[in-house]
Amino acid sequence: TWYGPVSLIQSGRIREWVDASGQIRGIEHYPGCGYAASTHYVFDMNEPVRYVLFRDVLAKDMRRSPG
Repeated sequence: TWYGPVSLIQSGRIREWVDASGQIRGIEHYPGCGYAASTHYVFDMNEPVRYVLFRDVLAKDMRRSPG
């Protein structure tokens, strides 16, 4: 997950960080960061918090489920 303030979009400065395909610029210089190819962008800090809470609920359900 990559957080960027909405102002990056509004100002057009997002183009400094991300290419037209949505990939982080310069990532090719870090071959060990293949996971960054599937970066999830968020523009509100509440979104990653909600996702963590969501994953916690699923993890609890998995521990309770037999099998």
